[in-house]
Amino acid sequence: MTQNTTVVPASISFHENTLLTAEINGTEYAAMKPIVEGMGLAWQPQQAKIRASKRFDDIVIPLQTSGGIQEMVCIPIKKLNGWLFSVNSDKVKAEIREKVICYQEECFVVLYDYWHKGAAVNERALPPPREPAFRFALPEPGLTPEQQRAVQVLIGEKVYATDNKAMYPHMFRTTYRSIKDKFLVAKYDQVPQARFEELMDYIDTLFAPVSRVAVSHEEFDAFVSEFRIRNKVMNEYLDDIWATGDGILSVAKRLGKLDGELTGIAAKAARARAYEGLIADIEDARKETQSILGSLLNTTSLFFVKHSKLNQGRPEAHARLAGRA
Repeated sequence: MTQNTTVVPASISFHENTLLTAEINGTEYAAMKPIVEGMGLAWQPQQAKIRASKRFDDIVIPLQTSGGIQEMVCIPIKKLNGWLFSVNSDKVKAEIREKVICYQEECFVVLYDYWHKGAAVNERALPPPREPAFRFALPEPGLTPEQQRAVQVLIGEKVYATDNKAMYPHMFRTTYRSIKDKFLVAKYDQVPQARFEELMDYIDTLFAPVSRVAVSHEEFDAFVSEFRIRNKVMNEYLDDIWATGDGILSVAKRLGKLDGELTGIAAKAARARAYEGLIADIEDARKETQSILGSLLNTTSLFFVKHSKLNQGRPEAHARLAGRA
């Protein structure tokens, strides 16, 4: 089969030779003469072999080269490996054997990569790989079985020493949870072996008795009294908040009612043009508005006065409490 239209092939450097490849109707082809001669083989016998076999699907393509248009026997790249390995490297001359093997191992990959990866890379020409700028550290080995058992025994001794059977399950859970939070691990046995002693000391601190500051009865009674006073003031403060809220709500309702009355007055004036009655109604509305505003101001002022007194009392209480600390 012969391709009538001249094709400009792509040139690929390969082991100091130039391979030619072209695409016809969606199929990628390789020109065989440059490959055969690059391997050191005679072209005529291989050409006859390719043309005589039906399994290589050969085609003659006019290729535009630097020496002019040349009709070259080409086969699909997907068939190239079949032809490459039809050459028995053990039977060729010793001086070309290494090159034949090199083509068998690399030629197909180079041409395939050109069409399917956008480039053919000569890996031998690449610089050696650089060492990474950093490496991820491997996790340290976790506790040994002996260390795990020592941890379990210590926790058991500490929990059972409390003699609080109802709280045993809770104490076991919270202890192991605290260990995982402290050492940032998912399981307690993942704590690094090198931190075993630190882990054991940490368990001791979890069950260490809590120190308490001695307080006299007089100081305790004074504290309770102060607490009750502050609690009473706080309750009054909350009552003021609720009262203020109720007062503002009441004022809002009255303002809403007044707004409806003013709307009715405007409608009345528009319909009847009763100017004398309108003036009287507006005066009543003005007085009602002043009354509402006065009520709102009184309610708000009462709230803020009491709130101010409460804030003034706080520093004194804090000072008294701080003096006993």
